[in-house]
Amino acid sequence: MLRYVNAGERRYDVNPVPVVKRLNWEFEAVVGGRMAPLFHDRPYPPRARTLWVFPPSMPHGWTNVPRERCEVAVVQVASAPEPLRSLAEARGFLAAELRDDEIARICELTAGLMRENVDPTALGGLLVQRAVADLCLIALRAEPVRHLPAVARRARDVAESAVAWYAEHLPCDPTLEEVAQAVGASASHLRRIFHQAFRRSPHAVLQSVRFDRAHELMRDRRLTLESVARSCGFSEASAFSRAYRTHHGHAPGSWRKELM
Repeated sequence: MLRYVNAGERRYDVNPVPVVKRLNWEFEAVVGGRMAPLFHDRPYPPRARTLWVFPPSMPHGWTNVPRERCEVAVVQVASAPEPLRSLAEARGFLAAELRDDEIARICELTAGLMRENVDPTALGGLLVQRAVADLCLIALRAEPVRHLPAVARRARDVAESAVAWYAEHLPCDPTLEEVAQAVGASASHLRRIFHQAFRRSPHAVLQSVRFDRAHELMRDRRLTLESVARSCGFSEASAFSRAYRTHHGHAPGSWRKELM
């Protein structure tokens, strides 16, 4: 899930990051100085003490104020959870002003991920999940909180149970009908539940689960694409590659080449 992590001083004024579409979700915080994202079609004012969140679909680059010190913390991951995912994709990106304690937390979690990246431990996956959760909560702090009615809470519980069952049985490539039966619902009712809980179709959510698992496996370069494909419920590597390209817009090999 973790694709890149780094922190330190940057000279984006001397070496700006060009505007391109990333393969990953990007959390970039300016913790010292000022910086700004670059876009093809509009300028954006430099900001201090800000966390930006960009989905893979949003082309952007980076620059900072000329001759001014700029210190950043960067975390890139393969996917982002709801509700941040939908909000960032709808707006194009998120920008949240940071408090002192949030800057300290971002620096702390980034340093922890950098240590984990150099000397991996069995807790690495949990550390990444906690870091992503903290970054999402910081990015969403100023957003209005939508309280869920009882019906929506029930829908979320059923939908999350369905996702968990699907992930557990992923190598068997369960159908929607099998997933629905496992949680005591019909396929049509499960579709309504997913739209209530995630505002996405079961196909979209379960495909994300499938490719998140593929990303985890592809970090291990000892595994062939054939092995990854079968572990994710595909009959062969070519079927996996076609589905991956349709979902992400690039081949799984491109993703693998970008690994740290």
